[in-house]
Parts: sequence; C-alpha cells; structure tokens
Amino acid sequence: MRNLIVLAFAITGLVCKSASQELPPCKEVKQVKIDTDQRKKKILSDYIDYCVKKEWKNDKGIVMLREFRNELGQDCWLLIPSIDDSYKDNPPERFATFEGDIILIFSADSMQNVIPAKGDKNRLNQCLMFGHVAVIRLMS
Repeated sequence: MRNLIVLAFAITGLVCKSASQELPPCKEVKQVKIDTDQRKKKILSDYIDYCVKKEWKNDKGIVMLREFRNELGQDCWLLIPSIDDSYKDNPPERFATFEGDIILIFSADSMQNVIPAKGDKNRLNQCLMFGHVAVIRLMS
C-alpha cells in the first residue's frame, strides 16, 4: 500500500511538471510585494476578512487594488472586491499574493480612472488565466 501511495505521488509530480512545462513563459504580468509594512498588512488582512464575510461567494474572489496619488501627492489605495472576470476588459500588468489570496494591481490616476495597461490585452489575460497568476482557479 505504501509503495502505491509513493507511486501515486511520483506520477502526480510528473504530470504537474509536464503540464507546467507546456505553458509559455509569461513576462507580461509581474508579481510584486505590496505587504511591505505592518500597516499595509493590517489593511489587506482586514479587507480580505471583510470580503470573505460580505462580498465573496464560498470564499472565492479576488481583490482589485487601484494605486494612485491623491491631490496632495500621497500614495493611495482603493481596494475593490470582485467575484467575476470584469478585469479582462483592462487587465493589470502586476499582481500580488497575500496569505493565499490574489490581488490584481492596477495603476490609476485617481480613484475612478484606471490607466490602461501598455501590454497586449489578450496576452495579459492569457497570463492571468493560464499560469502566471491562475486567477481562473479562484473564479471557478
């Protein structure tokens, strides 16, 4: 029985390795670190707890973060919960993970106005859906 379990893990490892090698490299979407201090960690933790309780369905969803500078030149975040794939219309070029959750990071010039990504929209979406970030797993 133990040999069977070891064989199952070995086969699973080969399948996973083979599948990951088939994916093209994805350089269009970059992973960044946003929980760089205790204040940001607290904000993210509290917001994700809120999303789990009030916004997401069955603990499935993502956070969309708009980064911008206000009229005083201060760095600001607008956090938005999402349970759909509306991000595909203007996919981001950056993402982060925080305690197992995915955060899509959009550059913006205000709370309302996201700056469109410079990359190819189809390629960015492909990266987000099929490998680099695997947003599709959270949404399905």
